[in-house]
Amino acid sequence: MTRVIMRSRRCDTQSRAGSWALFLSLFVFFLFLPGAGHSAQITLAWNASTDEDLVGYKVYYGTASRQYEWSIDVGNVTTYTITNLSDGVKYYFAATAYNSSNVESAYSSEVSNSASEILWRNTSTGENLVWYMDGVTRTGAAYLTSVPNQAWKIVGTNDFNSDGKPDILWRNTSSGQNLVWYMDGVTRSSSAYLTTVSNQNWKIVGTNDFNSDGKPDILWRNTSSGQNLVWYMDGVTRSSSAYLTTVTDQNWQLAGGQNDY
Repeated sequence: MTRVIMRSRRCDTQSRAGSWALFLSLFVFFLFLPGAGHSAQITLAWNASTDEDLVGYKVYYGTASRQYEWSIDVGNVTTYTITNLSDGVKYYFAATAYNSSNVESAYSSEVSNSASEILWRNTSTGENLVWYMDGVTRTGAAYLTSVPNQAWKIVGTNDFNSDGKPDILWRNTSSGQNLVWYMDGVTRSSSAYLTTVSNQNWKIVGTNDFNSDGKPDILWRNTSSGQNLVWYMDGVTRSSSAYLTTVTDQNWQLAGGQNDY
């Protein structure tokens, strides 16, 4: 897999627990699915710290250099995917490590990227392909598993199993089946079916965490009635649902809505 690589310098910090060092090499890549209701995702990966008292890492990010609006305690992992980022917006990222005394290191060197990676599907051959992008320059590409059956459409990407990696949501426009591919980069590790919706007037138009439980939900639109519906999801299980305001004029199509405006 080709990735945009941004290496950090050694980051040292003095603390009440003594002196310890954090070594981070941050690997950054976006997965972007163009179309209505989809937003960018970025995966950060780093080399593990060798500190014996290491407990975990925190990721900080924002839209201005060294002014981080958000932070996530990702635990003791060395990769994490941040979802629901605004496509085309430049984000800045840094990471820290912390020990059992809750002493946190200084920030790693900052990395930034506004690139998007583009997921393609060939409607003739069934091939699926990712372009790795740096701005408008393609830096590499990788094929996913082919799906020759053209009834299967890619309708979203998000992290449905909370492993920090973006997965792919499919809908079958013939049978009404809905399926998630659990992905490890461009490798499908496994898959799981969601509830079937045989009425093809219902289209999946986006994924986002609509109830702030940290899990992606699914946004539907009925292209006949104009109804709009959110499935609140627990992984691939629908826990409940809620209707939004109906928009009967079908000239109105979902063109966004995953982000804060």
